[in-house]
Amino acid sequence: MSLIVCLFVLGSHMSFASDALWVTADTSYHLRASELGGHIWVPLSELSRAWEAGLEWDFATMRVTLTLDGHRMEFVPEDPFFVVDGRIHHLPVPPRMLKGELYLPLDLLLPYVPFVRGKLKWKKGEVNILGVSIEERANGTLIVVRTSEPLRAEAALASGWLHLTLYRGRLDTTAMGSLRPKGAVREVRAYQYSHSAQISFRLKPGVSDYRIYPSPDPRKVVVLLWRRPKKPRKQEMWAYRTVVIDPGHGGRDKGAVGPTGLKEKDVVLDIALRLAKLLREELGMQVVLTRTEDVFVPLQERARIAVNGGGQLFVSLHCNSSKNPKVAGVETYFLSDAKTEDAREVAKRENASLRFEEVIPSLKEDNFTLKDILTDMLSDQFLKESQKLAACIQEELVRGLGLEDRGVKQAGFYVMLGTEAAMPSVLVELGFISNRREERLLKTSAFRRRAALALFRGIRNFKEQQERAIALQGGR
Repeated sequence: MSLIVCLFVLGSHMSFASDALWVTADTSYHLRASELGGHIWVPLSELSRAWEAGLEWDFATMRVTLTLDGHRMEFVPEDPFFVVDGRIHHLPVPPRMLKGELYLPLDLLLPYVPFVRGKLKWKKGEVNILGVSIEERANGTLIVVRTSEPLRAEAALASGWLHLTLYRGRLDTTAMGSLRPKGAVREVRAYQYSHSAQISFRLKPGVSDYRIYPSPDPRKVVVLLWRRPKKPRKQEMWAYRTVVIDPGHGGRDKGAVGPTGLKEKDVVLDIALRLAKLLREELGMQVVLTRTEDVFVPLQERARIAVNGGGQLFVSLHCNSSKNPKVAGVETYFLSDAKTEDAREVAKRENASLRFEEVIPSLKEDNFTLKDILTDMLSDQFLKESQKLAACIQEELVRGLGLEDRGVKQAGFYVMLGTEAAMPSVLVELGFISNRREERLLKTSAFRRRAALALFRGIRNFKEQQERAIALQGGR
């Protein structure tokens, strides 16, 4: 007799698995589980029961031990390192506490426990709508519906509800009821009809529009609800008073590392603090820093800090890196689809910070192009101003640092997706830390001081140019 363990969904914005099976021998159990970030999460207590393993908690150290047929497994909540029979292993994502229970990513764990009888299997089932995630963005709310096969989707907005219809869709209305509202969504309801499924989202006031975006993965339906920023008073619109400085990386995310071990995260934090001091003292500007010490701040949280802090300009600081140690110079980016392979590589490297986040954001998972969002959501005005800000900063960096001018470029940086719709935003690469000569420069206080001064002059020039032009026009 086979043991068939059916995995059902648990959690807030977690998606639910359809016919995920744990197959071994003798007995059958139904287990609660959740799917998040593409992994199957199962409560440790349920695994203990299914595997007939001993379970012991040490509440002093928060260490939990499973014993099975002479084998010993040890886990600690939120710690990616775990022990199997005295050997230390590492999970890409750590075990998590949810509603008072410890959950393990079962699909990631199984290769390390070959002595466990049975294996995880997937089959097509009656349900083909696997889950829904809702993610609050700086200027809107992103909804992603995951399906096991391509489904045609249509949406309609009526009386404060967004009704999303998926033709030939089949869903578990009970499991859908566990979805926690977020962002612009205040309530979710699901309905199963004979030839379609409908997911209805009750919306909060302030949603100005919605759009279904194409995704390269036909098994994902992506809906964006967005709200327009409040229109500031006329006399405040053209005065740039608040700038957000974003020192890239930090904490467990070192960023790029130079040939002698110099870390990008340390260089850009030092320059950011110097720049903030200049902006405050010389221009009297309000400065918001996304971090002021060596801590990890998720990319999405950086954008949220910028918007909630009343930012009017956003400048993210980084050091470049290349496999070719001879590549050198400075370059400044604004948000748009990458035009060159080099720009795509830079964006890929900077966006790699997502791997350090506990929950991989939906936009990264779906990886649909920026062009569709930029066309509808982002302000043409801020896009043009971002280009101007990038040009002002690049000009002063080349003049002040004497490094090769690699120009103003465009690429898709995740950190700016939440700010570009609200303010001019740029990302600056302050030389190549992978180049031995530039790494030596980046180590010195003199170079960092010059870099901060060049950035200051670029921001000042942009601010003066824009305010002068707008004042001559009588305000926006």
